Amino acid sequence: MRIFELGRVYASLAVQPMKLGGLAYGDVLPEQWGADARRIDFFDIKGDLERLFGCALDTRRGDHPALHPGQSAELWVDGKAVGWLARCILVWCRRLICQVRPILFEIDSEMLAQRRVPRHSSLSRFSLVRRDLAFVLDIDTPAESLLGAFARHSINPCAVDRSV
Repeated sequence: MRIFELGRVYASLAVQPMKLGGLAYGDVLPEQWGADARRIDFFDIKGDLERLFGCALDTRRGDHPALHPGQSAELWVDGKAVGWLARCILVWCRRLICQVRPILFEIDSEMLAQRRVPRHSSLSRFSLVRRDLAFVLDIDTPAESLLGAFARHSINPCAVDRSV
């Protein structure tokens, strides 16, 4: 489960900055045969936030009274503090009867809004090709004769060149 909320945070009557807060809990991926089950961790959420910011986030050890000591980090971008990332403090988990402690984050949405948004570029309709061979053959030429010619010259048309 991954949830988030965007809203103003009370700092004082005059100051109520806009923050983006979130929580992640449970497995990284839904259960499937192709990947081992693994609980979500600090680095999964840090990666999500880095994709959101469009750059690497610097993490610095920090102590926040509402976050777990020793398992929390202050997030920095371009020398400016932009938020926090931490595991939920154990006392709150006991009150909420959580089996697994979630990962929490809070970032300054004003700092996020100042970042350049990564531009989406569509994928090519054509797959990446390193070598493309075209053969002009008579319409009555069977494919088997072409494959036979490859075999006689020890050419595997399905081989992938991994030398580069």
